[in-house]
Amino acid sequence: MAAPPPPPPVVAEPPAPAAPPAPQPLPANEVQPALRAVANELQDGDTDAAIALLRRVLATEPQQPLALSYLRQIESDPQALYSRESHAYTVRPGESLSSIARDRMRDSNQFYGLARYNNIRVPKQLSAGQVIRIPGKAPAAGSAPPPPAPAPAPVAATPPAPAASAAPAPAPTERQIATRIATLTKQARTAFARQDLCTAAKRWDEVLELDPNHAVAKAERQKCAELMDRLRQQGGKLPC
Repeated sequence: MAAPPPPPPVVAEPPAPAAPPAPQPLPANEVQPALRAVANELQDGDTDAAIALLRRVLATEPQQPLALSYLRQIESDPQALYSRESHAYTVRPGESLSSIARDRMRDSNQFYGLARYNNIRVPKQLSAGQVIRIPGKAPAAGSAPPPPAPAPAPVAATPPAPAASAAPAPAPTERQIATRIATLTKQARTAFARQDLCTAAKRWDEVLELDPNHAVAKAERQKCAELMDRLRQQGGKLPC
């Protein structure tokens, strides 16, 4: 009688993969520079580097509004994040997704979500003449009246002497810019304190026109945008 076959060898289960290490928190004074770096990485289309930085920011400040906003733009379905309704827009010379998001979506920091909405992998490669889709309804046509026709110039008996060319206005100094930013910041905070979100958002936009990388203005503008969105969702009306 033949011997029974030997039992099959026991194969050890492979070890479970190790959990990724927890993100290392940043020093508090490095949060805003890190958010500026995130914006640059997203402009380049490098989401892996942006996510790694965002995880470190959120390990330091779990409720950091701009970091949470960027993460939503990276990970969420853009159709669900914004609106399935959209309208066409032709990019003009000098425009970027940041400036279009600021003017059309009231928040320049939504540039990456707008890029994903249009399947644009590298936001900074936007070009003039390109047609993109902007979430929401198109603004009403003809809302602004056409400018009046210029009055005809009077007939002069003798040709007028050529006017002296005006000297160009001098560029503002760094001190003047800093003073203006401080004034706008105070006005924005005052408006926010009295719950005038439209004025506060407008003042932060003016700060960002003077200094596009102003970290406080970016964060506070984002806060205004989120509060205004929340009010609209609750049926509130805003004058802007």
